[in-house]
Amino acid sequence: MDTSQSGGGSGATPGLRVELQLLPQSLHHAVQSGIALLINSNQAADGIATVSISHSAARAAHIKGSGASVVIGRGTVSQIGKGTGHLDLRLSRQMAAKLHKLHHLTITVRLVVYGADGAQLATDVAGRY
Repeated sequence: MDTSQSGGGSGATPGLRVELQLLPQSLHHAVQSGIALLINSNQAADGIATVSISHSAARAAHIKGSGASVVIGRGTVSQIGKGTGHLDLRLSRQMAAKLHKLHHLTITVRLVVYGADGAQLATDVAGRY
């Protein structure tokens, strides 16, 4: 998903821009080795990643939570470099064991990125495994 924010006006430098892409993989591989992402940024940044699933999928996996989606993982991402990089979001062993019982699952990854210049940008990507 492409989400961008520009500085606006003539002669302004472009603001923080980040693109996320889920790489194709099986649910088993995503749970065992982590959710594989490709990240493209136009400047160095740090961020906070949140992984969530639907409430019905969480209930099927015996994961407690309320609301339309349930957060199954949260963590920081540091030293996102300028350009394209690879990112694996690992889940806890307990969460991986619960998700391993499911046959299909839609996972949503939300990344809030904080640029070196103080800019903040949030982007989401979802994939069905």
